[in-house]
Amino acid sequence: MLQILPVTPELQLSRNALLQRALRSESPQTYSIEAEYPLVLPLDKSEYSFCGILPDSPRQVLVHANFLPRTLDTQIGPIQVGFIGNVATDETVRGQGWMRHLFSFLANHARNHDMAALILWSDLPLFYHKLGYTPFGSERRFQYRLEAPAQWNGEIIVEETPNAAVFAQLDTLRPAVPLTYQRTQAEWGQLLLIPDSILLLAISAGEIEGFCILGKGYDMIGVVHEWGARQPAILEKLLQHILAKTGWQKLTLLVPPKLDTKWEQWLDGQEYSLHPVGLMQALTPQAKILETAFFWGMDGI
Repeated sequence: MLQILPVTPELQLSRNALLQRALRSESPQTYSIEAEYPLVLPLDKSEYSFCGILPDSPRQVLVHANFLPRTLDTQIGPIQVGFIGNVATDETVRGQGWMRHLFSFLANHARNHDMAALILWSDLPLFYHKLGYTPFGSERRFQYRLEAPAQWNGEIIVEETPNAAVFAQLDTLRPAVPLTYQRTQAEWGQLLLIPDSILLLAISAGEIEGFCILGKGYDMIGVVHEWGARQPAILEKLLQHILAKTGWQKLTLLVPPKLDTKWEQWLDGQEYSLHPVGLMQALTPQAKILETAFFWGMDGI
């Protein structure tokens, strides 16, 4: 029988090798997958990493999933949810029901901790539908192309050493959404160390007037997945700066489903596709409120 337990030092190498094979076999990047998920994969975060092993193979991880508890502040009060990610099965045991066993364990774990829902990000909705997960929420993915120059004359810089004061400003610049996770400053600092993550700031008279984050390890190549600005022209200047520096013809901009008028007017007429925010298994009636949730790119695991 498969045994589910948090990762241990003895299992860490096997877990990392499984994730690298299952999730990064075609990745050209040289960094490890552990570097891409600093909130859940380091050994000091072992309580968030669940491994499945067989008693007669105690050092081989056969299935894995991260489980990260989150508290969301909602109109009906705080609710607890569990974020799931880095789901992988060893190729030698696929089709044997071990992943279903792991997900049943995680659902019971969530119920025992009074969680309202489990949330995961995956491109395999049909597979996870069999495990009780359905799409929820919505996000827009705009394809931004260089057009007329933006009418804003500030300076664009790449911020390589952001501090707490910068993080606080990023929070205030992001567009307001009905429901999201409120990231701590410590989490901001850890997440911006993910390889291939670039924080660009728009500066005028010494003040930050806009920002965007391009990339996040292997998952978000060519995607601006977090952003905010005092006015659309500032964001447009940031996007144009990226296109000019990279030589790309376009890039993807992740956008909440509805914004205030100035942003909707700026986005009007631009090409976009509509996608669910993620997949969810509701555990209590409170989970219904998550239909209004939008999660920024750094929060997904």
